[in-house]
Amino acid sequence: MNPEYRKAKALIAIGKPEQAAELLDQIPARENPGADFYRLRGRALRNAGRHFDAEVAFRDALAQSPQDAGLLADLATTLLGQRRLKEALPYAREAVTLQPDQAAFYCLVGVIAEGLELDAEATAALEVARRLLPTDPEPHCLYGFLVLRNSKVDAAEVAFRQALALDPSRGEALRGLARCVAARGGVGEARRLWLDALALTPTARDPVLDPLLWLGHPLLAPLRGLAGLPPLLSLGAMAASGAAFWWAPGSLLAPLLLLSSAVPHLARMFLSRGHRE
Repeated sequence: MNPEYRKAKALIAIGKPEQAAELLDQIPARENPGADFYRLRGRALRNAGRHFDAEVAFRDALAQSPQDAGLLADLATTLLGQRRLKEALPYAREAVTLQPDQAAFYCLVGVIAEGLELDAEATAALEVARRLLPTDPEPHCLYGFLVLRNSKVDAAEVAFRQALALDPSRGEALRGLARCVAARGGVGEARRLWLDALALTPTARDPVLDPLLWLGHPLLAPLRGLAGLPPLLSLGAMAASGAAFWWAPGSLLAPLLLLSSAVPHLARMFLSRGHRE
């Protein structure tokens, strides 16, 4: 690799992809670029957010090296960045076929397949990724969010806890675990986990967990207690209020019983707003 290639890689590594792309643009005027040049240029352009230009570079690279699994994955990732999932999936699948020992390629298939709602394929791919690279928290996180979306809370919680065991400072794993706890009704603990995640990634947002920042406040504990009352008690109070209206129409007992029947239901409605996606 010539010095300019090495400098371009260094610029990408330190977060200056536009400068890397400008440097690489000067090379074709002096030499016939190969697949490695287009690969490097594609990654610089993609990191700079220029996904369409990056796509052209990766296709030029594949024209010279069509059986390169890494280039196929690069093109699939770039198409994913453009939300062209149906076009991306065949390239990701081919990368897996050519190099079936790469967990990152299975993760890519899993992410794209999930976006296309091909949940069986996504699940299978992410399970393979977890087996191939059990010490990397990323496949566990991806798998956790996939199965949680399919209401498999137990499996999701196991995956998020595995990710956190590998990297306790991983905000996404904390967010996923908070989602699992919230799904079980643990408002207070879910709120604490979400606050821990926000301490790591303050700009993160979650439509389910954000309301818990106020719903889980200690001052709302009495309201959560009312919401936890069995619905049967509300029905009993309603029936008693009906009887009181019948037997003592002028008494305050009937409206008080009717109000008491409504309070737990209203509390449940109020708190449930924070759990809706």
